[in-house]
This record gives sequence, C-alpha cells and structure tokens, in this order.
Amino acid sequence: MLVFLLLSQISLSGGVQSGIFGGDEAKPHSRPYMASLQTGGRHVCGGVLIREDYVLTAAHCYNRSIPDRAMEVVLGAHGISSKESSQQRIQVKKFHKHPQFRDPNQYDYDIMLLKEQKKCEDLWQKEHFNQTHMVCSSSKQGKGFCQGDSGGPQVYTWVSARTGPIRRSTPESRPSCPGSRSVCGMQSGIFGGRMAKPHSRPYMASLQTRRHHGCGGVLIREDYVLTAAHCYNRSDPIDDVVLGAHNISEQEKSQQHIGISEFIPHPKYPKKKLRNDDPRTREHDIMLLKLKTKAKQNKFVKVLELPKKYGKIRAGEQCEVAGWGKRVLGREAENVLYEAEVMLDKTSNCEAKWQQYYNQDQMTCSVPDGRGGFCQGDSGGPLICGKGKAKILYGVTAYTGAPCDTTEYPEVYTRVPYFLPWIKDVIGVNDAL
Repeated sequence: MLVFLLLSQISLSGGVQSGIFGGDEAKPHSRPYMASLQTGGRHVCGGVLIREDYVLTAAHCYNRSIPDRAMEVVLGAHGISSKESSQQRIQVKKFHKHPQFRDPNQYDYDIMLLKEQKKCEDLWQKEHFNQTHMVCSSSKQGKGFCQGDSGGPQVYTWVSARTGPIRRSTPESRPSCPGSRSVCGMQSGIFGGRMAKPHSRPYMASLQTRRHHGCGGVLIREDYVLTAAHCYNRSDPIDDVVLGAHNISEQEKSQQHIGISEFIPHPKYPKKKLRNDDPRTREHDIMLLKLKTKAKQNKFVKVLELPKKYGKIRAGEQCEVAGWGKRVLGREAENVLYEAEVMLDKTSNCEAKWQQYYNQDQMTCSVPDGRGGFCQGDSGGPLICGKGKAKILYGVTAYTGAPCDTTEYPEVYTRVPYFLPWIKDVIGVNDAL
C-alpha cells in the first residue's frame, strides 16, 4: 500500500466536526505520541510529538484570530473531555509554519512545528515512545480521518534513508530530504547487527556538514567517493569527507578530513526538487564526489575496488551493510561504526512491495527480517556481497520502509554494477583533463 502525506485543507474558521470516520476505538494510551491541540479546552487539531519539546502538525491549524498563548498541547490523553492523570498540558511557545505556506485553502507546504513552553515528561520512552514520523494513507472507503484530525498521523510506508527536514528547526542537525511535505524522519543508522571491529572497513566515509554526519559513502579511488545522489543538498552541501574513522564524535589520529571539489550526481537524477513520493527521486540515485586532495592510503584508509563486471547476484546471497547512527528507535545516535548482515531478496518480492518505485535493472533489495539492516543516516553506504577476497561493492544504500525494522518492505539499494560504465566514464574524463 503506497501512502502520501495528505493533510486536510479545511480552515478552522468554520465549524469543526472532529474525528476519525469508521475504524475502531484505540486501545487507551497505545499511541503515546498523539497530541490534541486545544484552545479554550476545545480540541481543534491533532499533532505528533516528535521530540520532547516539539509537536508536528498542519500549518492550517494556526488561526490568526486566536491569541498564540491560547493554544495548548495535550499529551498522554485518551478521553480529552476528562482530566486524566496521564495527561500533560503544555502551552505553545512558538509556531513554526513552513515559510512557503501561504493559503489555508491550498495543500502546498501545509506543515508546522510547535515549540512547547517546556519539555514533556518522558513517561513512556523505553516501553512505548518512538520518534516515528507519520504520513497519511490513501483512504479506504468507510475509514479515514475527518475534520479536527488535521496534523495527526495515519499509517506510513516508506521513508528514505536520509536525515529528515523536520530537524531544520532544531540546532542539532541539518536537512537533506527534498519535498515540501515529505516526512523523512529522524531515525539514523544500522539497526540490529553489531559494532564493527575498529578500522576493519577502511573504505568507509562519513559525509558531514559542520561536523554533523548526514550520509555514508565508499572510497573507490584515492580521489573519489561513491554515495547516493539524494545526499546532495544544494542549500546546505556536504563540506567534509571523513575517512579512517571508527568513532566520528572523536578526533581520532587515524582520521583524514578532505574537502570536496566537485559533486557529480548521475545526469539523469532529477536536477530540481520533486515531491518525495515521485518515483523519479528513486532512480539514478548515485553520485560521485571528487575530493580536493587524494586520500593517503594506510591501514586505516583503503580503497574498495569496484566490481569488474555488470552481472547480478542471485537472491539468497548473504551480504553486509555498515554505517553510523541510531540503532534503536527513540534513542540517541551511536557515533561508532556498526555493521549488519542482510540477505538479498527476490526481484519479484521487491517489485510487488515497492511497485513503481522499484527499478529491477538499477536496484536490488534485501529480505526485511526485522533483525538487522540500514536506516536513516546510512544512505550512500555500501552493500558488500561475497566472501573473503571475493567481496565486492554491489550496492549503495538508498531507501527503506518505516519504521526501519519493518518486516513488510524490503530495503532497497542502488546496484553499482549497472552504473559501472557511467562511473568509469566520469573518472576517465576527469583524468584526461
């Protein structure tokens, strides 16, 4: 089932008939991230708690005729008409509407962050709370959302492996996910798996902006790193390639920090921003980074050679992924390199689940067993297949389902062998200059 972010366009200035139509009453407190946005004790919109002090909702939920201080966020509620002991009531300190949101009667850029006066008490984090980011599903007849549910979450399907745009309004990180209304999430890193032996993967690159890790990459030559095209953000580009790292939060002596002289995305990757649900954002998702200076190869920094030929690897083959970031949803990101084993899935399974988003020539996918794999922040990292000296760079991590440990949607990789002619052509042409 494919889903799209579709928020109600009904203005709050008229009558508000609240509620989900069809469906079932939720088990009390089974969705602890839900927020009721209220004025004068009256529910007007839904929202999602995405951090202790931030709620995500729809921009059209802001009503200029109501004083800002009158908006209250109610968390931990089941019955909003009663004063439950579980409830937390927090006033809104600031409204962050998307800067391009203009008209409450239009769909475009209808998204808003609410900064709370104080952080909510984290009553449920370990057992229940995930920083999961919901997008709305296409409606089935007889079930769905109605007025008063604007800003609340429904079921999600896929989330790309990149770091999400919601964090632009918080100081910790930067955005790299295009699309005005896509919610690409905040979970980052390899889930499951194990910590990699320090410097056992000397080809790994951390692509950073202002010392913040955004994507992974692979050193394929002393002066070239291979990664995903969607990692390139024109407004806030990668400014540092870190090689030879195990713990990216530390200044390890083994590390080499090298700038980028040229970003070379595949020429068929979209040059202009498209909606995140546009299939064109999934194809040709590969990019070369030309380094300003050559990396110095040693025991901490080494090149991973490209595959020699075009061939495909059959389903059932055991492969490996590696990257930095969160391993458990709802917790802080790890700073050390982690790795996990995955098994390639059948093309038919990938196509059945991802439909128009999956290109069998350009992509491969792994079985979604829920035990180990990649997540957001791992885009551009390697998919390594084979054993011993026969190991090859077979893929570059591209996109996956939400949450990242879903067992429904296979993880998808851009298949490197398919793009060998383009890679060799780019590198060859630049050598001749």
